Amino acid sequence: MKSNSDYAFKKKELASILRVKSKHYPQFRNELKSLNKLGSITKVHGGRFIYTSPESYLIGNLSISKSGKGFVDGEEKSAFVGSGQFGGALHGDTVKVKIKYEYEDRINGEVIETLSRSNKIIQGYVQKKYNRFILEPSHKLANRGFVIQDLKGIEPEDFTWVEAEVINWEKPPKEIPVKITKIIGDSQNPKMDLQIITSKYKLDLKFPEEVKTETAIYSSENVINAKSRIDLTKLPTITIDPETAKDHDDAISIRELKNNTEVGIHIADVSEYVIEKSAIDKEAKKRGTSVYFPDYCVSMLPEELSNGLCSLKEKENRFALSLLVELNPKYDIVKFKLVESIINVDKKYSYEQIGKIDEDDQYYKPIEKLQKITNYLRKNRIKSGSLDFNIPEAEIKIGKDGIPEQILQKEILDSHHLIEELMLLANKIIAKNYGQKFKGFPFRNHEKPKEIDVKEIRQTLIQSNTPKDVKQKLIQKNITLNKMFNAIKGLKTEKLFAQLALRAMPKANYYPKNKGHFGLSFNHYCHFTSPIRRYPDLIVHRFLKKMINNKEYKLKDTKNISRECSRLEVNAMNAERDYIKRKQLRFLSNYIGEYFFGVISGLTPKGLFIQLDEILVDGFVSLKSLLDDYYIYEPSKYIFRGRRYKKEYHIGDAVEIKVVNVNIQLGMADFEMVD
Repeated sequence: MKSNSDYAFKKKELASILRVKSKHYPQFRNELKSLNKLGSITKVHGGRFIYTSPESYLIGNLSISKSGKGFVDGEEKSAFVGSGQFGGALHGDTVKVKIKYEYEDRINGEVIETLSRSNKIIQGYVQKKYNRFILEPSHKLANRGFVIQDLKGIEPEDFTWVEAEVINWEKPPKEIPVKITKIIGDSQNPKMDLQIITSKYKLDLKFPEEVKTETAIYSSENVINAKSRIDLTKLPTITIDPETAKDHDDAISIRELKNNTEVGIHIADVSEYVIEKSAIDKEAKKRGTSVYFPDYCVSMLPEELSNGLCSLKEKENRFALSLLVELNPKYDIVKFKLVESIINVDKKYSYEQIGKIDEDDQYYKPIEKLQKITNYLRKNRIKSGSLDFNIPEAEIKIGKDGIPEQILQKEILDSHHLIEELMLLANKIIAKNYGQKFKGFPFRNHEKPKEIDVKEIRQTLIQSNTPKDVKQKLIQKNITLNKMFNAIKGLKTEKLFAQLALRAMPKANYYPKNKGHFGLSFNHYCHFTSPIRRYPDLIVHRFLKKMINNKEYKLKDTKNISRECSRLEVNAMNAERDYIKRKQLRFLSNYIGEYFFGVISGLTPKGLFIQLDEILVDGFVSLKSLLDDYYIYEPSKYIFRGRRYKKEYHIGDAVEIKVVNVNIQLGMADFEMVD
């Protein structure tokens, strides 16, 4: 048998193929069981058996979900690892996986060797249970518990957040022995949230002394006289950013030519100051990206650069890389050029201000023209297959005591789309026209999702309570993801299903080989527009500047650099989400016993996940708490169905819940369904 779904057979099918006689069938069944135990064949879902390849391996990082399931991301493939197949490895470790089988685009494997440990230091909080101190890790690390054996005179209290080391890695038993190395603080104190999260995700709040020393060399006088650059200081230029933004890394301009229109996309020339292999560069490379919390930013670059010299501030001369794009009256690209420039931003706008400017504003007409151009670009992008996900985000106002005062849903404005489309345009032009010229150029790739994942998304949509006319569109053959989401546009569940789809798709990543960007429907794409906060953008700038000055640039070890930047990006995103959820749960903890409306965001055999409408936080309704009937989970139909009264719960159903309990440390909220 071959290791794919075309060669997966049920017992009776195999018996027929092998011409097993009826009298020998019991013996045949026993032989199958024996081969399955030996690992020569594998039983997969549907009662089918497939051949197990004995010499197929994969190396990558192990990720363990809250449910205890494991995934290993290799360079080319990813594998699922069951909860009992970790082989002593913990979350984040680099492991060698034996591929047990491949079936319907899914790879199932078992960890056979831990190549390197990432969890030399484990974060978590202490709990005293049965006269023992237990370490509850910050996230799921293993399918076993951690017991604190060596306190070294430290007497922690319940919920004390600590750092600990594993005492013994050698085939650890059911409980992994650890010792406390550092006490961080009281995890129940809201003021400690930032320190806990930054410690958990290994984010440095301070820069090393050598970085501070280098940074002190620079001053604003460095940008006054730039003889080698094209002077664009007279070109009317604006920035559009969040109200609280301090690191302005992009500015835009528009001017009318004789027959056409020129749109300027001006990006801060960070590479002018962050010299390769300098202390600042090494630290930026180590950080990979800035991390944005609602009330704090862990910057990739020192504040003197990110918020000062490199930031495209109003009324100040600044170095930039300017992409000048000429468009005809139909808004098609006629030509473009990339130049080293010096610019001076005339006016700073917030996203909110753009929507309120009137005809008396000197930039009213230029902005109006830019809106027309970007609306055209956006319409064409979506028409070509780009996925237009409108994912809701929480906006949290946090008081001085660390307690969240208000949680709102972020509003997506036309001004957001304006900037987004121009940045997408710039990134696309750079990747397509310059990226291919360089060896080691870090493209931004997003691979096509597996067919089985697309089928699951489609089936979830079909089985949800969507209108009949929408379902008719969804059942069409060969329907694309783009058409699926066009079909559900305007539905109350649109944003929820966008979230579900996003989780199911592969993550975008950096790689020195162009593979295209599925989500944007671009054949070429890179990150060029945010060098203040993203290290790959800084690398791209170095390539481009050498090209502009007719010099060759080579970057060694690009694969590993790209892989590390991708990892750091995911780490930053997880840190931001974790912090926000922590604040959401703190806010929700004030409403125990209160009622909220929400939608069913997920189903498991043990219960239902509910996302609240107002504060966008998920909670769990245990199956045991549904007392009005005996409910059965039907995974093939993505529903819970009551045995007696036939009541059904679908993903996307609007429900009312009561908040029963909130556990900030575990990141969980327990709800009860309201009839």
